Formats: sequence, C-alpha cells, structure tokens
Amino acid sequence: MKYLIIFSSLLFVFSSCRDRERKIVNSDYGDYSLTILKIDNEIYLINREYKSDNKPQNDFILNNGGVEYYTGLINWSENSTNIYTTYGVYDTTKADKRLKLTRVSTSEFEKLKKDSSNYKYFYY
Repeated sequence: MKYLIIFSSLLFVFSSCRDRERKIVNSDYGDYSLTILKIDNEIYLINREYKSDNKPQNDFILNNGGVEYYTGLINWSENSTNIYTTYGVYDTTKADKRLKLTRVSTSEFEKLKKDSSNYKYFYY
C-alpha cells in the first residue's frame, strides 16, 4: 500500500509538468517586443514582453499547434503590431485591436522578408 501511494504521488507530479518554452523577439531599437510562449501544443504570440509561465489573459494570438516549425514576419508601428504568416491555424479572438495577423502567399512573404528595415523575421 505504501508503494502504491508513493507511485501515485510521483505519477501525479510528473503528469502535471508542462512543456514550456519562451522566446522574445525585439524590434531593432528595443521599443517593441513580441513574446512567443509555448505551453504544451499551444503557442501564444503575445504583443509585449511577457515573463510569466502561465497562459496570458489578453492581447495575444493563439496558434493551436499542428506545425513543428513556424516562421513569421513582424512589423511594428506606433499604433499596431502586424504579423505576417503563410500557414497555420490561429485564434485571434483575444488579440486587441493593435495586434493583427495577415496571411500572405509564399512569394509575398519572401518579398517582405527582403525588406529587413521594416519587417523582422522570426521563427519558433
């Protein structure tokens, strides 16, 4: 009985551990930030530097996974943060009006990527 309790306790502890990764993409002058927070199979694109390991409550775009490697472009301005992507499944319902996601063709993505003064390339 004692071993069953110990085994059950260890199983509970290890099953509650989550796979978490964080990457922060900053603008060239450090004025703006985008945090990419991966919790299990959900990926949050958060429109600021976010230091918590918990799911954000607002101001994010949720990528429901399905891709192992993601690339994107980001363009910051005083009034908006624009993310450009070619693929993926996203939920934008928790994004504020400043955070926008635009799907572009592969050729348009490559053209925008060459304009490194206006678009920052990132991946996760």
